[in-house]
Amino acid sequence: MALRARRQAGAHRPVDGGARQPVPHCGDLAMVALSTTRPVGVDVQQLVADTDARRVAGRFFPSAEARFVAEGRGRGGPAGRYTVLWTRKEASVKAAGGGLARALAPPVHGPSPVVVHQPTGRYLVSDVPAPSGFRAAVALQGTAPYRVTRRWWRRAARH
Repeated sequence: MALRARRQAGAHRPVDGGARQPVPHCGDLAMVALSTTRPVGVDVQQLVADTDARRVAGRFFPSAEARFVAEGRGRGGPAGRYTVLWTRKEASVKAAGGGLARALAPPVHGPSPVVVHQPTGRYLVSDVPAPSGFRAAVALQGTAPYRVTRRWWRRAARH
């Protein structure tokens, strides 16, 4: 299967088959999710500084999640915890077809996969292994299990 994308309104969007799913990217890393049966959303993010993670989580996340981020110790620390939660929130709201403000409220903390409640229903969100320094997640509508096949690529250097 071939998938072509074009830049449109700040995001890369597939143009074959009428798909509307944004293609999230972070730097030179991109992520695509395809499902023939259920709405799907994905997100990939690079880790942020610990102080930024604490500040943003404290301001926008539910209080239990903000504490979880602030108390981060060891590998990943607050930045790793924040980025896991952020990618889960983004993936679920993309699957639900909503806006970012709606993504921040539903709790997403817990072992992967986690069920996230959006206004349009429930979404099963799973962490996806990502390259060092990145976190990624995928969400599908409903609570039925699914299989993720992953392939990572980086944008070719421009000459």
